[in-house]
Amino acid sequence: MELLVLNRPFAKALALLAVFPLSACLSVPPSSYAKLSRISPLEADAAALRFAVVTPEALRVRTGDIRFSIRYDGHDAAHSLIEETMPIVIDEPAATPGIPNEPGSGSRIQVAFLAPEDASRFAAIQRRIKAWQQEGYRGKGQVSLGATGCVAGPLTDSPLPVSTWIQTDQAEDFYPLNRPVDLQVMLKAAGKSAADIPACD
Repeated sequence: MELLVLNRPFAKALALLAVFPLSACLSVPPSSYAKLSRISPLEADAAALRFAVVTPEALRVRTGDIRFSIRYDGHDAAHSLIEETMPIVIDEPAATPGIPNEPGSGSRIQVAFLAPEDASRFAAIQRRIKAWQQEGYRGKGQVSLGATGCVAGPLTDSPLPVSTWIQTDQAEDFYPLNRPVDLQVMLKAAGKSAADIPACD
């Protein structure tokens, strides 16, 4: 079941990335939005980008559940259509600097990133588009983020806080993309419930 698809300018897409049905009403901290607004899709180091998702332990994302897509329409034969979709690798690293993680909190922290070969593919696309721009050509581009999630344990009617974080340089801390939101509330607003989230196989 598809829970989220975003087709937005790059910074806004990053700001709204989440693994469950979070909407445009997410509260992005002003300090984070200022940082995000400086990220360019043609300059961002895809190999360095890391997204962290903090959820209750009963919720999970798996490798391939999050997909990163880029589309650039060149409109003519010399600047052909670029359209790539890349699966995101999911890990649960021992350290996630900048993200509060109290032992026994019942939270799960998962980190998403592009595999090295996909980061290289993205870098090649960046170089190709920048070369066109240096020739004075301007096409139309779009970055999309789509995600699904699954249930790995029993859920109750209790709040399900979800927050997302980003790291653009592994020498720096993660910083928040949104303040924690209750997935139960967001699901209800969408006419759904936690029972609609598929079980992890």
